[in-house]
Amino acid sequence: MRQALAEQARLGILGVTPEEAIEHSRRYEAVIASGAAVLDLGSGGGIPGLVVAWDRPDVRMTLLDVRRKRTDQLERLVRRLGLRERVTVVCDRAERVAGAFDLVIARKFGRPAEVAAVADRLVRDGGLLVVSAAPDDRWDAVASWRPSSVDSPAGLLVLERARPA
Repeated sequence: MRQALAEQARLGILGVTPEEAIEHSRRYEAVIASGAAVLDLGSGGGIPGLVVAWDRPDVRMTLLDVRRKRTDQLERLVRRLGLRERVTVVCDRAERVAGAFDLVIARKFGRPAEVAAVADRLVRDGGLLVVSAAPDDRWDAVASWRPSSVDSPAGLLVLERARPA
């Protein structure tokens, strides 16, 4: 995995060192149930989805990005790493993707309201949204999602869809 991420870094599509990418990505794994169908929203260089898929052979992963160059590279890595049986790479806009995922994970997809709107359509009832969160992110202003009872690993926020009163 480290070698695959080093290649992503050489191509300029990782944004962090391979070690940092692996360490950050593994934080997501603690909240993913066995057998889960997971969507990595805005996969880019494959972080966190590619690392999670490598580490967790018990999950089905969809890597989604709108940039063809990135998804072509992810396809090559998925084949080379032997993950084709349970990892799907999709090149499309998030607004056009259909599905009912157990979890949507996002590292740097967009503003909280944008991520929440996309996740509203893609997460099945009872599913979770797990995002990288900075202290200044405004997740408290997103009415459709609230902090989950699941413990959030450092630097991540685990959210569940707010039920209407």
